[in-house]
Amino acid sequence: MDEQNPQSIPETNGEDQKTAEKDSASKETFAETVVQPAQPAQPLPSDGFVCGLIAVILCVCCCGGGIVSPILAIVSLVQRSKYIKAGGENSGKVVAGLILSIIALVIFAVAVVPSIIVNIATGFAAFSEILGAA
Repeated sequence: MDEQNPQSIPETNGEDQKTAEKDSASKETFAETVVQPAQPAQPLPSDGFVCGLIAVILCVCCCGGGIVSPILAIVSLVQRSKYIKAGGENSGKVVAGLILSIIALVIFAVAVVPSIIVNIATGFAAFSEILGAA
């Protein structure tokens, strides 16, 4: 029958079939790895502690730490809650990060907020004097 049908598929040797199987297997493996999403990194108990510690240091050294200190304190609180939600336990570093972030927010409030209120009440007189002298 093959003689009558000129469009018959030519025979292939065993090596061609093996390479074809390897190619199809590698394509399937590649497709499987591309489809699978990456696993999110688990938060560490020291994440919140480090952010809280840096926030307190900035508050003490830089008179409130500008805008960076409260942002770091808030990040510390968020990292703590992520760690607890991920199944972590309330260990020493987690509690220390919570305490340090609260201390940083209190220092920021005590150092910066009254100065903003005083400047608004005086109409930024100190700033206008400085600008007038320049």
